[in-house]
Amino acid sequence: MVKPNIYLSIITPIKGSLKKEKIIEKIHERSRLSKNISNCEFLFILDGAKENKVSKIKRIFLSMDNLKIFGYKKNKGPGFARNVGIKRCKGNKIIFLDFDDEIIFKNLRKLVSFSRKEKLLIACNYKINLPSNKNSTDNFKKNINFYKSKEKLNYLINKSINREVIYYLFDKNELVNKKIFFDKNFFEDILFLIKFFFYYKKKIRLFKNYLGIKIYNKNSITKEINKKYLIDKLEAWKKVDYFFKKKKLKNFNLQSRFRSEFYNIYIEINNKVKTKKLRENLMQIYYKYFNNMLERKFEIQTKKDKFIQKIIKNEIL
Repeated sequence: MVKPNIYLSIITPIKGSLKKEKIIEKIHERSRLSKNISNCEFLFILDGAKENKVSKIKRIFLSMDNLKIFGYKKNKGPGFARNVGIKRCKGNKIIFLDFDDEIIFKNLRKLVSFSRKEKLLIACNYKINLPSNKNSTDNFKKNINFYKSKEKLNYLINKSINREVIYYLFDKNELVNKKIFFDKNFFEDILFLIKFFFYYKKKIRLFKNYLGIKIYNKNSITKEINKKYLIDKLEAWKKVDYFFKKKKLKNFNLQSRFRSEFYNIYIEINNKVKTKKLRENLMQIYYKYFNNMLERKFEIQTKKDKFIQKIIKNEIL
């Protein structure tokens, strides 16, 4: 039997410390639903999993030609795992998903047909399932203005949108040729999208069917306010600043975005962190980055600017 040419690769990083049974259950779910989609492959990259664990999971799915499982012992973060996927996948097109995300497979088949006629970046609609289930919405309602904007890089910096790479249909050659890869830390999507839209100047084509459901896990590392969360988030924006300086991009108000981020983080730390010792430790890190990244002179345009100015003047501690 001749194996079909792989057109689309769907890459999912998996936290290697998750229970083996939970990982197998998720892969089983994808394999069961994907049987009739012969030109797609599903890559699962186990980040920080023991070799024995990876081998056992691989053996279970040996007969599934469109499932590829990779893993490595040291925990290097989802960005590193996605980079492994980019380098090892066979598809011309790539979709990134998170572990808890779901796929609507009948619409995946429609996307494959739809995308073969397109050379543009495709943004796929998806449902957003928030933990409360009260404010669930869909991606296009939140991001449609960004997709239609002619100044996407500016929009990424200045507006509040979903800065996530999931459910885009990327061209693999475009990523590899431009050396657009992920940073190893969390909040890796921010710099990846900044780099991508620095090079990509064309329109975004919209796939309006729901390709899947984004499940927000309340226990995610990016929801828990701790030292890693704080440093990785601030480092992500610091690296954006470095990228802008390296590319000599001057017509962007990064400082306004930084002030907004520092305001949001200050509120998060003081409202969500319950223990005094942890709160104090996080605020020490906060002020270190605050003093390093923020300019002292700026025009006050928002309530967040006003708040940041009070911190600078030591009116808020």
